[in-house]
Amino acid sequence: MSGTAEEEIKAHHRRYVEIFNQEDAAGVAELLAYPAMMGGPGHPPQMIPDKLAFQRLIEGTFAQFKANGWVRSQIDSSQAVATAGDTGVLAATFSRYRADGSLIEADRGHYIMIKRDGRWSIIAAIVG
Repeated sequence: MSGTAEEEIKAHHRRYVEIFNQEDAAGVAELLAYPAMMGGPGHPPQMIPDKLAFQRLIEGTFAQFKANGWVRSQIDSSQAVATAGDTGVLAATFSRYRADGSLIEADRGHYIMIKRDGRWSIIAAIVG
């Protein structure tokens, strides 16, 4: 990837949302560094030990979202800050939609990223 660290962090987050929208739990799991910390509405942050554990968590999330009519998520805005040569933080607002285009919800997320072996990964996320 070329560009500033902030551009690379934003690009990684866009890829995360694109793969999430494809309902590819294994693909999303590849974009994290482990152990990772995840938190969201209704549950406190928890440590996710490995890809398989995260994949299972995301598969449950897909099922829950689909039960509410979800078909896609969209990034509405994002701001990335490189905090050191190999870490960064991204704050994003996003929306979730039904097939008819109606809005399910709009919310925000905060992601901590780490760069290892030339590749950005999400190491922590708090959404909602």
